[in-house]
Parts: sequence; structure tokens; C-alpha cells
Amino acid sequence: MEKKNLRIGIVFVVLGVIFLFLCLMNGDKLGSLFAGLAGGFGFGGISAIYRYFYWNKHKEEYKEKLEIENINLHDERNVMYRDKAGRYAYIVCMIIIPISAFVFSVLNALDIYNSLVIIIYLFVLWIVLYVVGVIYYRKLKRNG
Repeated sequence: MEKKNLRIGIVFVVLGVIFLFLCLMNGDKLGSLFAGLAGGFGFGGISAIYRYFYWNKHKEEYKEKLEIENINLHDERNVMYRDKAGRYAYIVCMIIIPISAFVFSVLNALDIYNSLVIIIYLFVLWIVLYVVGVIYYRKLKRNG
């Protein structure tokens, strides 16, 4: 592994500590946001640092892993499957988003509009688009 990965891990841990400090200093509504950022950056940085030291001790395994990843990344069939999966996920997104715009317009007209609902909805939409892409990729790979 490169030293760059270690530096990125350290920067993430430092950012996690900074956001944790901000979380503890701000007990208001931003506190929970800072706590999430602290956890995300902190654990992400710790994970990156761990991987750096782990793969430095297992260099042969890491070299094999990189070769396999490189082959899978550049295999023409896998590239085609990823492209098709991305297209299908995009089409599903283009169907869901106009429907959601209509639903939120109705909610706004009926004075039921709540920004928390939109945040949760967008988060769920993001997960659905990712899952749809993965499912189509696996389906295309199996049938290919």
C-alpha cells in the first residue's frame, strides 16, 4: 500500500476528532450531524490505517488481490454489464423522480409538507438506485 493511503487515514481520523469536538460543543440540532460526521470520518480513517498496516504485512496477497481487481475492472464483459446496469438504474430513477415530484407537490398543497420526509425519501431513493444497479449487474452477469 502507498503512504498516501496512510496519510488519508490520518486526515480522516483528525477530521473525525474535529467533528466530535464540534458535536460536544454544540448541543443543538447540528450536534447529531456532527456526531454522524465524526463517526464516519473517524471509523473510515481507522479502517484505512488498519488496511495500510495489514496489507504491508501481507504484500504477496495484496499483489494478487490487485491483479484480480485489475482484471475484473478491465474485463470487457464486466464493463458492458456495469454500463447496462447503470443505464437501467438511470431509467428507474427517471421514472421515480417525476412521481416523487408530484407526490411532494400534493403534500405541499395539502399543507402536509415536512422537510424531514424529503430527507428520508432522498436517502431511501439513493439506496434504491444503488441496489437496483447491483441487482441488474448481477442479473446481466448471470445471464451473459
